Amino acid sequence: MLISEWAIDELQHQITLRIDSSSLWSDGVPVTTSDIIYTLLFLTSDGHDTEYQRNYINQTLKSITVHNPNEFTLRFYQWNDTTLDFLCDFRPLASHFYQTNDAWPYDFDWLIEPVTGAYQINSDPNKDELLFYRTPNWWGDKQKYLANRFNPKQVTLTLQSVKTPINFSTGSIDVINTTSDANWNSEWLRSLTLTKHINRLQFAHQGERPFAALVFNSSQYSPEQKNQILAHLPIAEALTAASETRALIHKLDTPAAINITQISILYTDPADESWLAELALKSNKYNIRLHPTRVNSRELIFHLKANDFDIALVKISATDNAQSEFQTLLNSYQQSGTTRLIYDIPIKRYAYWHWLKLPQAIGTKVSANIFDPFDPVTGGLFWIDRKLKADTLSQSENKNIKESAPVIHGLYLPSDEEKLNNKE
Repeated sequence: MLISEWAIDELQHQITLRIDSSSLWSDGVPVTTSDIIYTLLFLTSDGHDTEYQRNYINQTLKSITVHNPNEFTLRFYQWNDTTLDFLCDFRPLASHFYQTNDAWPYDFDWLIEPVTGAYQINSDPNKDELLFYRTPNWWGDKQKYLANRFNPKQVTLTLQSVKTPINFSTGSIDVINTTSDANWNSEWLRSLTLTKHINRLQFAHQGERPFAALVFNSSQYSPEQKNQILAHLPIAEALTAASETRALIHKLDTPAAINITQISILYTDPADESWLAELALKSNKYNIRLHPTRVNSRELIFHLKANDFDIALVKISATDNAQSEFQTLLNSYQQSGTTRLIYDIPIKRYAYWHWLKLPQAIGTKVSANIFDPFDPVTGGLFWIDRKLKADTLSQSENKNIKESAPVIHGLYLPSDEEKLNNKE
């Protein structure tokens, strides 16, 4: 967001960057290379409890050369894709704000630091919500790729609670996440669309994410056992509880209990431990006792080839050919009768009032959250029709609203090209 021009020299492992001369901190001070230098010194200092950042920067960045207040060159030990990740994740600190004699962080805990983005946090935080207001005369409004975005004058992030459905139904909340099946297919949401001007949206996105599947070895069980286990394995419920989007509707239909079944789950990635633990916990009420067992990649391949597993979590990192590689991987270990349970479906679902507007053509398929008000790349795409909101809230409840079907934005990956061509 802050860089207007850049020049890459891969042979020298370096990049020269020019800070946008119009960029300002929210207190009106221009952004300069002094902020870049200060941030690097701050993060690599021994006294600021930034051990991870210090090690990462010291191992990645070789040197920095400042040419003038707006231009600088970063030289890295090596040049690869992670170098660009480093640059995109780097957020400078306002050097003029922190360079005082006060003690950090204690004297700064409740001070609002200057920012370069479109929104500033309110100075009076609440335990149940965070309020942000738009920076007056934000410098980004004049920039080609930032103009006509980040439109709301105020954004309130509310902690989800039992009051959330009621607040949403009265219009106090504009949009809620309904990704879980418990919300998306709930009678509560359907009845709300019959009495309120509320839309539903399902959005498929394709960000950098691994392809993954729970491979269920049904050859270990009789057809009846297989059907019972698959019907009782609460994957969607566990994923919802383990993610940031917890279910608003907690009343789920509980299938009839089955005989206690012991099942092991082989996995390799420590990042999956939290939701596997949640899955094991949720499965207990269905008399399924899951035992997640971490193995290395070689051990997992051995168990797959030997057909010696109950359930295996198979993953592959996202690449240009990830889908075909993932399919090849699964096919190479496919045993007779094996059932795959794809769990990492890249979709998000929302319910939102009709005064919340999106572009006719959503210009990104990467964003996992198209209602994100802050993301510099894919956020801030929506706006609010204030007159429509005022008119809607002034009306009494309408019992005759025609239910509108959910809007589905599809996801087309490379393997779906033929289907897409046929559709067109």
